[in-house]
Amino acid sequence: MKKTLAVVTSLFIFLGVVPSFANQVNTNPNDIAKTNKSRLLINLQEAHNKGYTGKDQVIVIIDDGVVLSNPVFTNRVIDGYCSSSVVCGEYYKKSGIEAGAAHKQPGFTFIPGHGTLVASIAAGNSVGSFPGGIAPDAKIISINNNNGNHQGILLALDWILSVKNKYNIAAVNASFGFSPGGDRNRTDYCPIVSDIDQRLRELKNSNIPFVAAAGNNGGYTTVHYPACNTDTISVGALDENGKIETYSDISKEISVVAPAQVLGASAENNGFVIGAGTSSAAPVVAGSIAILKQVKPNITFDEIKKALMSSQVWVDDLVYTNLPMLNLKGSIDAVLSGKYSTKTVQKSSTQIVSTSLTYELEKLKNDLSTLKTELVALKSENDNKQSMVNSLTNQLGELKKSNTELVIQQNILNAELVSEKKKNADILKKVKIICSSKSRSALCRSLGL
Repeated sequence: MKKTLAVVTSLFIFLGVVPSFANQVNTNPNDIAKTNKSRLLINLQEAHNKGYTGKDQVIVIIDDGVVLSNPVFTNRVIDGYCSSSVVCGEYYKKSGIEAGAAHKQPGFTFIPGHGTLVASIAAGNSVGSFPGGIAPDAKIISINNNNGNHQGILLALDWILSVKNKYNIAAVNASFGFSPGGDRNRTDYCPIVSDIDQRLRELKNSNIPFVAAAGNNGGYTTVHYPACNTDTISVGALDENGKIETYSDISKEISVVAPAQVLGASAENNGFVIGAGTSSAAPVVAGSIAILKQVKPNITFDEIKKALMSSQVWVDDLVYTNLPMLNLKGSIDAVLSGKYSTKTVQKSSTQIVSTSLTYELEKLKNDLSTLKTELVALKSENDNKQSMVNSLTNQLGELKKSNTELVIQQNILNAELVSEKKKNADILKKVKIICSSKSRSALCRSLGL
């Protein structure tokens, strides 16, 4: 079934954290802790300690561009291209670092930030509390395909193929895709998109892996296109503890699962934000491939895929088992020795499914417990607020009562004042009568009456 991508580039990302800024220390220890656990999970520091940092490698990011002003990209981006007729403007179909920057869509004031996050996770500089990318010595080529859809992807892939001999491209990262739809249990669910499939095969034959995010719909047996294309490296998402995230799409086409809870750069004020979703897991793998290519510069696509699947760590999902988890130690050892040890991803047994369901149930229970705790805290907060409202209401009642008493006293005083004025008027009237006689007028005048 031949299909055309009418709507593609649905960016796979969940961002719910306010960014910290580059000129400040990241004050969210939870984000730093998650990032450190994720990096430890894949044995990243061990690879870095051996000098494997992606040196002399280039990672291409097809996304919505990068915010070049963020210091994580200083001396990091070496070229770019703009393939979106929607946002590129004067840069459309042009190359250069500025062409691959983040451009605002007409009518919108916000700066796109998805590509900024993704690129920094793969190969960003270390800045402040941000530890840097997975391959901190690799270079970046940014392709802005924001709302570029099918035609934009074709332009991007053709441009990459045109410069593949100019740059030492380790991997192409694609944190986007579209749902194939259809029967979720079909084995041939992945659509045939001939023109894009052809370019993906050319990249594979050039030993340039196309790293594709699986998607965030929580599918048990399908992943998005192009991740379902077997000429790609398809990536599912783990949490920082090595458990498959419930939102991650999973299928037999998954090449590797990787942690998504890692810090990356934000488009806002040159800050940082914690990533999530298969969008963040994919650049973790792209950066890792840059490391593997440093280990063995002439490594082939098939060797890279086998190395990622030879991690010696496998995890199980609700439906599939033997899903390889990214583990750079096992992958590097496989590359150096030339001995690859892979397992076939296959349907889980009833026991594994039962165990997975139990795990999911426990996660739901934990989530429910957390919600109950939050509910208790909210109830306590509401009770305190209600107590304050009651107190203020009582004070208002007392003030109203005092005001009423003051009004009564004022009315009494007003009445007394009127009475006194009347008395004074009567006295004055009598004085005038008394002083009106001739015999007393002189006396009254002398008295000032």
